[in-house]
Amino acid sequence: EDGIPAGFEEDGVDAELQEELNYEGFNVDCTSKMVPNIHEGPEIKIVNIDQTQINKHTCEGDSVVRLLLTGKGKDRNIQANQDSFRHDGEFLNYFFIPKLVFHNKSKQPISIIELSGEYEDSHGNWCECHDIKLSPALSENDENYNWLPNTTLNLEPLKLTTFAVRVDVKVKGTPGSSNKHRMRAHKSLPQPFKIRLTLQDTEGKTASLIVEQANEQFVLPTKEIAMKTFDFEDIVAFVYADDCDGDERYWVVIYYEDKSKLRFSFGYGLNGYETKYLDTWLIKDFCNQAKKTAATEIVLDEWNHDWRTITALFDKETFILFGFRIELKTDTSKTRETVLLPLDKLRERLAIEKLEPDDDRI
Repeated sequence: EDGIPAGFEEDGVDAELQEELNYEGFNVDCTSKMVPNIHEGPEIKIVNIDQTQINKHTCEGDSVVRLLLTGKGKDRNIQANQDSFRHDGEFLNYFFIPKLVFHNKSKQPISIIELSGEYEDSHGNWCECHDIKLSPALSENDENYNWLPNTTLNLEPLKLTTFAVRVDVKVKGTPGSSNKHRMRAHKSLPQPFKIRLTLQDTEGKTASLIVEQANEQFVLPTKEIAMKTFDFEDIVAFVYADDCDGDERYWVVIYYEDKSKLRFSFGYGLNGYETKYLDTWLIKDFCNQAKKTAATEIVLDEWNHDWRTITALFDKETFILFGFRIELKTDTSKTRETVLLPLDKLRERLAIEKLEPDDDRI
């Protein structure tokens, strides 16, 4: 059953120990038994830009063709994506402009020889984009872009023509580990991310427009967000460690369910979690094992993972379980925290079970 460590038997608790499991008389200062907490390594730094704060730029240049960013809501916002894998230490970051209008203000037809792209790096330098592609703008019934073989265009006089634009930027590093991490500008690129589009017409004149992309809000798990997202109730502790290479936060939360049932949940990001149950019968099993082996610590192998180690802590005189040491380790960070059991609530739980002896698996 979930939450029962290997080697523990539900019915093997000594009657003698059950009588001695007396939290009412346990008044030891447990803080003196705690090793110092540690938090080593950096934390994830996320720059969140509000879409409403993006600057709107006007087209510049001497060409009779004007470039205009159009659309409302998501049709106006620039979307991003990344390759799933890198090659020779590099990958492509893609930026999609859903609707870019080419307005020929002349009474004569004109052609665009080339549309090129540049982006501004974190040092303020303008760098050439790896590639740029055009596609007819998507209609409501279209699912995929139809990228044209080149960026040459023939524009009719006094007409507006709308295209979708894809700008490819080559990035050194590692792409995001999931769709959530890849559907954004890479963390090595500045925010907001500026792209400058420049056209050259058959008259040898140019026009350019700067557009800005902002990543969607990146939400990291915190105690408050975990409560809201997963409906955790009375949280006793929230312990975490960040993997700054993968932009992922690993966490352990200890909380009460239905005000009296103590739970341990483990997860990373906000993609779900697994739960172990610290019921009073299991506490009795833990204490029994500690007493039999004269152990003040028991590593809970069935609760652990390659990124977390949870150790049960016992008083050396009474072998009463008083807390847990939680150790989390990622490629970039390490956290160790000792969490004391909320003894008052545990005493209440044990008192209830004395009145309900047939219901000790609560």
